[in-house]
Amino acid sequence: MIFRIILIFVLIFQLCNVSAELIEEYDTTNKYLKEIKKEITKENHKLEIILKSKKSLQKKLSALNEHINRQKQLLSSINKKIEILNIEKNKLEKKIYDNEKVKESLKNKIKNFNIYLIDNQKYLKVKLLLFTKKYYDVKSALDLIEIVNSRLFELINKYQEITNKLNQLKEALNQKHKDLTNIRKLKLSVINKLENEILQKKQLLAIINEDETSIKQYLAVLKDKESELEKRFKSINKKLEKTGDKKIINSAFFKNKGKLIWPVEGKVVEFFGPKKIKGFKGIIYNKGIKIQVTGDGYVHTIFDGTVKYIDWVRGLGNIIIINHDRFFYTLYANIDEVLVAKGQQVKKGDKIGIIDVDLNNKSSYLYFEIRKESKAVDPLNWLEKRR
Repeated sequence: MIFRIILIFVLIFQLCNVSAELIEEYDTTNKYLKEIKKEITKENHKLEIILKSKKSLQKKLSALNEHINRQKQLLSSINKKIEILNIEKNKLEKKIYDNEKVKESLKNKIKNFNIYLIDNQKYLKVKLLLFTKKYYDVKSALDLIEIVNSRLFELINKYQEITNKLNQLKEALNQKHKDLTNIRKLKLSVINKLENEILQKKQLLAIINEDETSIKQYLAVLKDKESELEKRFKSINKKLEKTGDKKIINSAFFKNKGKLIWPVEGKVVEFFGPKKIKGFKGIIYNKGIKIQVTGDGYVHTIFDGTVKYIDWVRGLGNIIIINHDRFFYTLYANIDEVLVAKGQQVKKGDKIGIIDVDLNNKSSYLYFEIRKESKAVDPLNWLEKRR
């Protein structure tokens, strides 16, 4: 059966001499190069975001530093004002103290003078009478004593007024001192908060710098790899141009790798590649995949092409081979009813056959191959990914 399929493809290709390995290398290199470029784009996007974040953070740090400097200048100004207030307060307290001393001295003078007058009242009057010629002179002398006493009382009252004013001024200074102290506490609290915020921002900036360095190092590795792959890719391209195989990779079918539609609705039950069979010591190699049909049973061509071959093969039933872009072929087997004819032009998605669907019957499957020239390739690498 497998020999019969191989023979069919040999007859189809006849003297085809395409370097499959070179095309495979081109395909792998191209795929890897695209992944590298995609990764570079992704990392560059990350780096762009990081650099924007860094710039924004540096701007915020600069603004915070300016703000904290202004607050420190205000604090310095407040501290100077408090120092000046303390000096003024000390001077004021000295004035109040000196004033109190003068006031006390005056009080003592009045007190001592009055005690003297009381103690020497009789003697003083006799003395005044002896040393004065007239009565009214005595009276004038006594009046003079009264005037001196009054004057002293006036001085005491004046000093008391000064003391009161000084105390009021002291209270005002104390209130101002209290207000400035409260403002100072507030400024210290603001500065403390700003310093904490600056510390957090600096820590975040350090993390961002680490991320930036890490991404730049990774980008350097990726760009080295990109450069290496581009050189290899150019080298492969030149070889393909020399051999004339460039037409294959420029074909529409090749460019749709990984985007081709599925031939039937169903689930893959046998995969491409080596397969062990129970009771058989050796290993057989699946050239295609087996899809258990779960849909309506219609088989569709996966891409535009020409029906190249239709036949019935033992163990595979009806098979249809369709040529795409001269270089690629798809094989559809185990078809119950063929809906196309040899040489017919078909479009992507056209119905080419029917498989009788019986969900309880395991024989309701499609055997499907994709061949690049005469070489079978894994269809799952060419068909669109199913979710």
